[in-house]
Amino acid sequence: MKQKRAAISLSGMGVNKKNNANLLSIEIDKLVENPYNARFYYDPNEIVNRAESLKENGQISRIIVVKHNNKYIVIDGHYRWKAAISIGWKKIDAELKDIDEKDYFKISRAANDDHQSNTVFDIARGLKLIKEKKLAKNNDELAVLAGESNRANISKLLQLNELPQAAANILALRKPKVAMTVAYESYLLWKVIKEKLPDPEDFFVNYCQSNIVNKLAGRNIIEAYKNKLNSSRNSQKQSKPAPYKEYFNSKNKSRGKLDISGLNVSMKYTATDQEQAKKIADAINKIIEEDNNV
Repeated sequence: MKQKRAAISLSGMGVNKKNNANLLSIEIDKLVENPYNARFYYDPNEIVNRAESLKENGQISRIIVVKHNNKYIVIDGHYRWKAAISIGWKKIDAELKDIDEKDYFKISRAANDDHQSNTVFDIARGLKLIKEKKLAKNNDELAVLAGESNRANISKLLQLNELPQAAANILALRKPKVAMTVAYESYLLWKVIKEKLPDPEDFFVNYCQSNIVNKLAGRNIIEAYKNKLNSSRNSQKQSKPAPYKEYFNSKNKSRGKLDISGLNVSMKYTATDQEQAKKIADAINKIIEEDNNV
């Protein structure tokens, strides 16, 4: 389901109207990345497609930039910019606008939605940047700056930044786009996997690729797997018996365990030194020899 968000009026933000003085042809090496770009994940295939379109049809629409010292920040048109670079263009047509820094993300997001909407992972990354730059004091202000009408989503979106980068890369480029409900359930699954499994990142990345991307698993499927995994690991943890005896040093650090299972006795213990280790081994050996002679 497409996310609802606040309507954005560029004219209401002080964005200047078009005039010929603002229509420029800019050298590509004078362009710099929007520090609050609403798109973080780029599909390499889409860059190739845009490059082919530029070669065949030329540049149909201008990118949007703002002046910054002797450079120009790209607010809208990153795909066109990347495509132009890939085919060796030296200049690109642009429209110069007057935009406040605090509105860079919101306008970038609005412009992207006109072309190819952002993923929830793009939005999550943008929210993180805005928060790190302290442009918003709380989640309500963050929602306004991001153009997000559903305030309840802000915390969930921010939590998506805790996903392993390799997994986020995979999920962000999935087609069709991953819905917010699926993305957040994936985050909850990651929390369980991280806590309970060895090599959690590799396991989670493989799960994302094989199930969420390849099989288009939805929220219910991911949730069911998360609950099954949680239940299974809890059962294993509860069924594992405590050791017959566990030994600790003066700093309460474990030095070893003595276990009994039926008629089997096992012990793992770290002595203070080699001499003490031999004394312990001799004592255990004496007991075993006595038992063996019964």
